[in-house]
Amino acid sequence: RRFCLVMDATSSMGGFWTQAIEAMHYIAENIFDRSTVPVELKVIAYRDHCDGSEILSRSFFSNDRSYLKDYISNIRCHGGGDEPEAIKVGLEAALKETEGLSRVILLGDAPDHHAQGQDAIMPALELGKLSAPIFAIYLLASAKDSFERIAKASGGRAYGFNDFKGGMGDIITTLLAQDKMLGIECTPKTIEGKKIKEELG
Repeated sequence: RRFCLVMDATSSMGGFWTQAIEAMHYIAENIFDRSTVPVELKVIAYRDHCDGSEILSRSFFSNDRSYLKDYISNIRCHGGGDEPEAIKVGLEAALKETEGLSRVILLGDAPDHHAQGQDAIMPALELGKLSAPIFAIYLLASAKDSFERIAKASGGRAYGFNDFKGGMGDIITTLLAQDKMLGIECTPKTIEGKKIKEELG
């Protein structure tokens, strides 16, 4: 099974990438080490169209926690231009390698560029057809409508969090563990994780 973590890497997201580094150990311990089938994760960082060649960065699919943590550690958050970001570009990157792709975690604090014709709905619809729903986590209310549209188009869900308070690993693990093929019984430790598990059944 394969998963993609698609994250905004513009200037405002630096603190959340630091939390993602810390979350990787928790995800590896509770997903990679416990799954009854092989699991790989791909990290995709998107920025905005004004950032030129640095609009997108992506890791290989891997279950090597050291490689993934090092990859995340080397992400430099910068750029972004106007408020909306190039979410479409990030999701299109997830579409390029879909064999075994089970779900996509989208995490950011700004909407997509749908008002300017750069709509993330099209790749979201394609991911939905491939049974790879998007679970979209927005960090600011201004991204709520956009993330809900994207998640719904793919058959996934959207969740709003202002502050993970150390719970990013628990929340992402809870979302991934709902893939029944992994054979994992997940016991969330955060209130947010518990709510997600209850909602997803």
